[in-house]
Amino acid sequence: MLVNLHFVLYKHRTLHINYTSYDMWRLQDTLNPYSEHCDVMVLANEEPGTSESHPYWYARIIGIFHTNVFHIDPKSTSPGDTHMMDFLWLQNEPKNVKFR
Repeated sequence: MLVNLHFVLYKHRTLHINYTSYDMWRLQDTLNPYSEHCDVMVLANEEPGTSESHPYWYARIIGIFHTNVFHIDPKSTSPGDTHMMDFLWLQNEPKNVKFR
């Protein structure tokens, strides 16, 4: 279980995401809800083969936040240590039903 320390959220204008590209290069993208390019897509967590299944979920970024959390679990490797967690406030976009 994650516990929000002090119940405080910090708002940000941008979020930088580091990732490895398909050709193994280290790259970085910047997410910004105030730009023209504030849409994201992520792999869907849906059961494949159903009539409503789609490989991606689409969303628009409304806000970017971080908070300080700690992990409570008997198996935790660092009990009591606080960690900064970034997260996005998203608005779901409709699925592209014409996708095949």
